[in-house]
Amino acid sequence: MFIWTSKVRPAFWVFGLVVTACVAPTPASQRAFHVLDESLVIAGPTGYCVDPQASRSSSRDAFVLLVPCTPTGPGKASATATHPAIITASVVAGAVPPGGIDLVLSDLERFFTSAEGRAMLSRDGDAALVSIDDIGRSGSVLYLRAIDRSESAGQSVEPGYWRAFLGIRGTLVTLTVLSLADRPVSTNVQRRLLEAFVERVASVNEAG
Repeated sequence: MFIWTSKVRPAFWVFGLVVTACVAPTPASQRAFHVLDESLVIAGPTGYCVDPQASRSSSRDAFVLLVPCTPTGPGKASATATHPAIITASVVAGAVPPGGIDLVLSDLERFFTSAEGRAMLSRDGDAALVSIDDIGRSGSVLYLRAIDRSESAGQSVEPGYWRAFLGIRGTLVTLTVLSLADRPVSTNVQRRLLEAFVERVASVNEAG
């Protein structure tokens, strides 16, 4: 059975800290971010770029924040996001045993419907303030829709967000789409963005 270890939990803590501190997105034009000593690449769906100031990576784990791209000027125009969502990626090395992603995802699905799992999804660790609106597998990806009613210490975010879990070369990759309260993005749009994010991350890492 997949066990939540000390090397996996920080990926969720970092996400909570970013949301709580409330990332004020900075202008961004960087399309991709190499993580885990450049063994994996995180790239967003069309119109989203990396915020390098809020992203970080070590040999064991990584966190990447992506925000709507900033137009690069005359003659260098790049696609910008249609919706002002904020998307994140957390990566943990060695969290998936060889050939074991199905087992990991099954354990994750059970875990997040438990009180301990809902507490981990909460910004302030209170399971009572988190509900799971939707959870299920699509191929080798687990999708989860959570509603977190805990207060945000920084800029307010919408309580509902989508998250996806997938395995890439032994790493557990967690992708999230959420929106700020003053710029809400519907749950259907969030899900479509997340699916595009999953596809993009899988595609850029395909060769390895």
